[in-house]
Amino acid sequence: MLALPRYLLLIKAVGLLRRTSRSILAGIVLIVFCRLTYSQFYLEPMPEPVAVPPPMQLFQDLTACNGYSGSCDEKSAEKQTAALSALGIPTKSADDARLLFEDLDGDQKAEALLTVEYGGADVVLIVLKEKGDQWYRLPPQEEFSCWCRYESAPLDTFVEVVDWSNSFEKTSQPRKLLLVRGSGGGTGLYQRGLGVFALDGFRVRPVFGTTEERRECPWPEGDCKLDHAIVTFHTRGEPHLLITHKIHVLMRPDELRDVESWWVGIPPSSCQTYQWDSKGFKFIESPTANIDHCRPVKRPTVH
Repeated sequence: MLALPRYLLLIKAVGLLRRTSRSILAGIVLIVFCRLTYSQFYLEPMPEPVAVPPPMQLFQDLTACNGYSGSCDEKSAEKQTAALSALGIPTKSADDARLLFEDLDGDQKAEALLTVEYGGADVVLIVLKEKGDQWYRLPPQEEFSCWCRYESAPLDTFVEVVDWSNSFEKTSQPRKLLLVRGSGGGTGLYQRGLGVFALDGFRVRPVFGTTEERRECPWPEGDCKLDHAIVTFHTRGEPHLLITHKIHVLMRPDELRDVESWWVGIPPSSCQTYQWDSKGFKFIESPTANIDHCRPVKRPTVH
């Protein structure tokens, strides 16, 4: 989010008009508007977990109406609105929802992950945990909300669960990791972040984060600046590691054909390993592990 109001940004752009050539100015103005289109909605913060109905009931009520078809009786609409209110989502109708059960912390009780899409572009993740016979909605992270306008199927790609620890005895380590991707952009700019989270009691805590994809193509001329991070998890043998390979290149716009997988086949420019820190409950850099898990890489050719 930008701190300056839109009209101040426009005044600055007009001032630049008087001091720069028309072609250079066009690119600057577009970049200003590009950054204004990076919109983000955040779920309201919660100090403590909130009691909610069971996940299956919430899911059935959320999907009782189809927001795109518009066919919904009054009773079903009321159920959907009530379910959204219970989840802290500020809207009266939902377009679609997903429900997934996963044991994130290894307590042998599955948590519920509810992903809800509404308004045609907004996607939110709600994590529910059971205690006794009662389910609770856990406080969200900022990354659990996304204005995913630039994704074709955000409900299918917003949330991913990966295995981390195979031992139920290692209570200081999460059983599974929660990966959340959120994106934004505008004319000539696309950026997608990757946040890694783990369940710690009744809190979902951020444990790692990076920019997974960034593409910036100046208008009307200039090379595209392309960045991509490949994040993998090494869980065979000890220690378990999170590994990142990062790719940075400049590429002419006419060479950027497959925009989704432009980075395939390009050697990484850097590699870094991270180990789990039980005391800090997060991933920390582990340079010593680079020797075994990061092969020497050749920097890609810059066009």
